[in-house]
Amino acid sequence: MADDRQLRDELEKVQAEVKRLRQAFDDPSRLHLDLRARIEGLTRSRQQQRDRLEAARAEQAAVERELLEVRHACAELENELHGLQETESGLVDATVARLDPGPRARAGCLAAVVVLLAVVRLCW
Repeated sequence: MADDRQLRDELEKVQAEVKRLRQAFDDPSRLHLDLRARIEGLTRSRQQQRDRLEAARAEQAAVERELLEVRHACAELENELHGLQETESGLVDATVARLDPGPRARAGCLAAVVVLLAVVRLCW
């Protein structure tokens, strides 16, 4: 059904063009007026397209500048986040050291070796 409509529309366009051409052959001066009107219409359309293109380019440049600003702000925030994470890690380590002031984990192995050597020496 859509094909029938498209064919009808196409037929109407062709019939209108044939009518325009017959009128142009009957009165050649009208052909020049029609061509000039078409040229002017196309010129206006081209200028409108150029204006739209320039506006789109200006908008694109503005959006790109905004994107760069956002990326810069995001990078600053990420640097601040990494700094806060390092600070947090240091604070957690300091808190654990204050809550458990015993010997460090590596010191226990050394103490066990010393005690073992002392026991072996006493037994010999």
